[in-house]
Amino acid sequence: MGKRVAARVDRRRRPPTWAPRTFASRFAARKGADHRGGSAAGRVVLFNDTFTNYNNPAIGDAGVDVLEAAGLTVALAPMGAADVP
Repeated sequence: MGKRVAARVDRRRRPPTWAPRTFASRFAARKGADHRGGSAAGRVVLFNDTFTNYNNPAIGDAGVDVLEAAGLTVALAPMGAADVP
């Protein structure tokens, strides 16, 4: 037991970094962002997971870019109490 372990994670392991802005806040600031939710023809709902929201919002940005380039209107699914859509 020479190694110190906190919460059963080796201290040499680096925790993931936090993004300066969440994907949800970046999406809300987008021009033409659809804040109504729901779905209809030509409209999709994107489910935002915890990793994308807090650690790598560029993944969500890229997803929205692809969907919009395909001519779809993107709405972001509301997050639940545990940040799970």
